[in-house]
Amino acid sequence: HRRPVRQQVTAAPAVPRWPYEISSTAIRYCALCAYEGSVFDGWMGSPQAVAAALERRLHGLFAHPVQVVGAGRTDAGVHARAMAFHFDVPSGADGRGSAGTVGEVHARLRSALLLGGGLPRELQVYVVCRAPSQFHAREACGGKRYVYRLAVGGVAPWQLPYCWRLQVLYSGATTERRAIDKGCA
Repeated sequence: HRRPVRQQVTAAPAVPRWPYEISSTAIRYCALCAYEGSVFDGWMGSPQAVAAALERRLHGLFAHPVQVVGAGRTDAGVHARAMAFHFDVPSGADGRGSAGTVGEVHARLRSALLLGGGLPRELQVYVVCRAPSQFHAREACGGKRYVYRLAVGGVAPWQLPYCWRLQVLYSGATTERRAIDKGCA
């Protein structure tokens, strides 16, 4: 079984987090990503964080620091199936010294992020779309759902890293079985 390998990374140029001011000519985008959290130090706060990986990729794409704002935060080792985030692309920050058309910038973003080039293989962006300038990923978030996988008995080998496996004989009316049945009800 192959475990993800943590790689040391360098930080993207710093973007002041607070106060965050958006240029009136910037274009806001919303995106959804999924990640396998074993190789990340959570959503933000370190060069090994998910947001930092996205910011490095966006900086490489636009040659301009771009701040990513997530719908929430996750701890180190936590996986995500659909983490929403937003970011702003300043006018004239398309990597060529000119703004290009909104359509050109959008096409570059979609192809660069959706194809995963420059992102760790444990991180995949699968939706990128324009958003109204007042959209905020954290404020628009309606909630989170956590899924904990508990395996009793046999488990497919590829699922082992993603579940908690109990070594319990699941036959007879044992105290452990009653507790598991009650917890799963």
